Amino acid sequence: MDGERFPVVPGMSAFLPPGVRHGVRNTGDSPLKLVWIFSPPGYEKVFREMARREMDHGEIENHIGGRDEA
Repeated sequence: MDGERFPVVPGMSAFLPPGVRHGVRNTGDSPLKLVWIFSPPGYEKVFREMARREMDHGEIENHIGGRDEA
């Protein structure tokens, strides 16, 4: 998050304010399960579009012009 790495363990939660660059990488042997909560709602559309276009987060934001248009 913003250039630092933090290990994620079961039961952990994190708050990411808008605009903070972040990423998630599973370095373990088991499937990684995440629950995302967005407020205000609407940004989840970006993730749906990423999946539809098989793009990563940076690619889709550059393509659609950022979160305000998602």
